[in-house]
Amino acid sequence: MSVIRSALLLVGLLPVGFNVSANCNMSSQRIIAAPETIVMKRAVQSGAVLHSRTYRVQNIPSPNCSGSVAFSAQIVGDKSALILPGVLRSNVKGVGVKVSLELSSGRIILWPSEFSAALDELKGSKITIELIKTDDNINVGALPGNINLQIKSEHQSLPVIDINLPATYINLLNHSCWVNNKRANKVNLSDAALKNFTQPGSVAGIKPFDVKFICDGGGGAVRNVDINWWGIQTAENRSYGVLRNQDESGAQGIGIQMLDENKKPVNFDSRKEFALKNLGEGHYAIPLFARYYQYGQKVTPGKISTFIYFNIIYQ
Repeated sequence: MSVIRSALLLVGLLPVGFNVSANCNMSSQRIIAAPETIVMKRAVQSGAVLHSRTYRVQNIPSPNCSGSVAFSAQIVGDKSALILPGVLRSNVKGVGVKVSLELSSGRIILWPSEFSAALDELKGSKITIELIKTDDNINVGALPGNINLQIKSEHQSLPVIDINLPATYINLLNHSCWVNNKRANKVNLSDAALKNFTQPGSVAGIKPFDVKFICDGGGGAVRNVDINWWGIQTAENRSYGVLRNQDESGAQGIGIQMLDENKKPVNFDSRKEFALKNLGEGHYAIPLFARYYQYGQKVTPGKISTFIYFNIIYQ
């Protein structure tokens, strides 16, 4: 289940410590990669980069080191984690993880490999973790365990860089959706004669309208959504779907009633599932109706204006 919302991920770079000596020892930096959330977009070709995150290398080179130093970029433990040259498996079948070290000179180092570099090249270098689409058959699973990548120097046993990818590194969303008009959907009803309102419960001027939204994803069509309503100023029992007129200088005793696709009153106290109109190319619409509704014993003419907030919950 997904909700149109924002999330905050905190990613930390954890220095293990510094160990500088005449033996050309260097500091060790540990990178714990935070889980990533991605959306499978339609028509994305195999080999495409779905997501990328960069970590700055913070190692302080030893002043006792000079010249070129031999390094090895190692996969620690299960070597079968490598599924393609430079690409590791993930907990999502069809999505691989490419980890690279870009030295300050511009050289790119992939795992696993052996390379030599001057320590000055480590200054300003960066680690990039990319999520690569490797197959059209996408399935979420779980890795047997974390994947551990290291860069080791010939001069010390402690890794210079130690990267940990969690077993559930990727959270896959089939869709990412947003409402067309992110600020407000305005619905204008036609004028209605005051003579139509003779007693509480009188209605007039029904108006069809759609809440339109767009979904970007490759997990098939969205068929149904649930809606939660909030910020409601009701004029009647909340199950009647009647909103009070918010214009204090406008009409008295008359508000707006919201109806579902079957022209039944929307119950603001319950989360309701709505069928969608598929407009194609990831565009959808939730069909609704609005009409004038008399909730007061006494009515007067004038302007009617009201509002409501809602959350769309989708799979």
